Amino acid sequence: MELNTIVSSICTFIVLVCGWWIKDLIKSMPQLLKDTVLENHKANLQKENEKISIEYSEIQQYKVEILVKFLEYFEKFFTDEKFRNKTQIKNSNESKEFNRTFMSYGNKLMLFASDETIKKYVAFREFGKVTEQDRQFSNYLKIYGQFVISLRKDVGYSDTKITEVEYLSLWLTDTKENINKLINKR
Repeated sequence: MELNTIVSSICTFIVLVCGWWIKDLIKSMPQLLKDTVLENHKANLQKENEKISIEYSEIQQYKVEILVKFLEYFEKFFTDEKFRNKTQIKNSNESKEFNRTFMSYGNKLMLFASDETIKKYVAFREFGKVTEQDRQFSNYLKIYGQFVISLRKDVGYSDTKITEVEYLSLWLTDTKENINKLINKR
């Protein structure tokens, strides 16, 4: 009988230990499940965030490519007087191309530019419709410079300190001081 008692005591002890362990396991089960669910959710969010980052990066790259082409076109307009004069002749090929270019870039800007940039583009476009006698080229440069600074903000430099004078100084051959005087004369 003593062996029976010992075996019974050992079995009771094992059942108590297993019961205690199972009780703790059951108590911790909600936390384990919650942790597992949270970890899975976190992993899914990280994957989604990476996907969005890649898509955003691709969109930014596309925006920059379009904006570079746009800036190159208008750099030509502002620096090549012959080209600029040809764009002012009604119904010339250059004039038609100029208008198509304005429309094309305007449509693209509508898709990805900020409201501020679109408004500056419209101001730039409207100023270009004014007759040459009523328009001072220096004002046109200033409005264009403001538009380009707004584009710069849209592509990620939202806290830029660059001014339209500094931008225009990048490709106009005059000094910053003279450009400032030119576009800010009253």
